[in-house]
Amino acid sequence: MKTTSSSSPLDDLKTPLLSPHSSTHSSHALQPPDSLWHNIRGFIFMLSGMLFMTISYLITKQLYLDNSTLSAFEVVASRSVIQVVFNDLLIRYFNRRNTTQENKQAISYSQLNKRQLSLLMVRLCLAYPTWLMVYYSVAILPVGLVQTIQNLIPFITLIISYYALSETLKAMEVANMVLSFLGVLIMIYYSNTQTVGGSITQYTLGICLNIIAAVFLSIINVIIRKLNDVHYSVTAGFQSMGNLAFSIIAMILFRLSYATVPLTFTLKDVLMLTVNGLVQTFAQLMFVRSFQLVKAGRVAGLQFLSIVMGYLGDAIFFGYSIKAFEWAGAGIIIVCSAVMFGMKLFNYSK
Repeated sequence: MKTTSSSSPLDDLKTPLLSPHSSTHSSHALQPPDSLWHNIRGFIFMLSGMLFMTISYLITKQLYLDNSTLSAFEVVASRSVIQVVFNDLLIRYFNRRNTTQENKQAISYSQLNKRQLSLLMVRLCLAYPTWLMVYYSVAILPVGLVQTIQNLIPFITLIISYYALSETLKAMEVANMVLSFLGVLIMIYYSNTQTVGGSITQYTLGICLNIIAAVFLSIINVIIRKLNDVHYSVTAGFQSMGNLAFSIIAMILFRLSYATVPLTFTLKDVLMLTVNGLVQTFAQLMFVRSFQLVKAGRVAGLQFLSIVMGYLGDAIFFGYSIKAFEWAGAGIIIVCSAVMFGMKLFNYSK
């Protein structure tokens, strides 16, 4: 006699990934693509996402410098509006293209099953506070330091992927990540304490919030891998709509109960927020697609390059002085990321 039992979305993370063409009760785990083209695409999407994310952080930092009345709530809300519109247009485009092809189902939120909705809700509840924490820390810390702390993500993702997704990693891949982390430690230890503004308490809070955000983002990465049977435009679109709903409520409560200075906007602020929303939209789509193509624990290793992008952005746009040991740490990260790319390129993980 068949019995049923209830399970939570977090319990679902403990089961292997399901094939997009199998039922939710199938025991076959989804194996990441082994083709050279899939490997290259996964890494290209990740590199593109990191570049867009760095640009977004730099824009956000400049916004804070130009407008002291702006908060993380407005930044998240504005990007959510852009993402909702863009993802809706993207879904319409794919559906229009699919009508000319046989055996192609329409992409729609209504097709999400209970398991997928549960995972999307867990991701939403983690992602919204995560981005608030990240955007707060960007206002206080150098972008390079923000991304240095966030590069705890590959190690956390590695552990979560091993237990939740039954993914395996070879010794060479683990060693590569350890060396990359050594580069991160060098950069943290010798990093200048140049901040945009704020007290020591705010500086410390920014670091702590960034560490918490790294943990949340690691869990989100694993959830995205579990949503491999959902079109990436739906995954991103669901998140953007949820962010917008949360943002409106949070922004109103913040402005009514806490904010002491009225919010003001200039035309330049509006334009920069719009560009930031577009850049963030592309970044999210790139990350979602990357984690759907490549194992979460492996593709996360390439994220160490974002540190280099962040510090270069600080130096070019905000006059941040990079020390010799920071360059040394960046060099280790670049070499390890190149090794990671080569391992994937030549199917070392096969």
